[in-house]
Amino acid sequence: MKTSELIQSTATDSDLERLKLLPCAVEYFDTLLRQITLEPDQEFSMVHLGSGDGFLAHMMLKRFPHAQATLIDRDEKCLELSRKRLSAFVDQVTWLHQDFARIDPPGKHELIVAMQSVHHLNDIDKRALYRTLYSRV
Repeated sequence: MKTSELIQSTATDSDLERLKLLPCAVEYFDTLLRQITLEPDQEFSMVHLGSGDGFLAHMMLKRFPHAQATLIDRDEKCLELSRKRLSAFVDQVTWLHQDFARIDPPGKHELIVAMQSVHHLNDIDKRALYRTLYSRV
C-alpha cells in the first residue's frame, strides 16, 4: 500500500486538517516507512515515544499487522485518544502513561519511533535518551 493510501485509510478528518499544516506529510511518512527494513508480514516489537493520539502507531500497525506496539506518552488524554483509535489492535498494544525521557522502555525491540517529541528535549536529555534506546534495540 502506498504511503498516501495508508494515510488516507488511517486519518480522521481532524488528522487530515492537522496534516495540512505539514505540506510534505506524505514524504515525511514515506521517508520513515522506507527506513524500516522489516517485512510487512513479519512479527516484531516496536516502541512509539511520545505517541500522542496514536496516528503514527495506527499507520504502523496497518502496515505491519503482526507487530506488537508499546505506546509511551505522558499525556493521559492523548493515551485515551490512542486507545479509542487503536481499539481494533488492543491485543497488540501496550500503553504506558510515562515521560519517555525519564524511563527505560521495557524489554528489547526491533524498532523505536518518535514523530514530533524528541526535539522538545535539551541536548543532554537527548544524549541520555539515545544511549538508553540504543541498549533497547
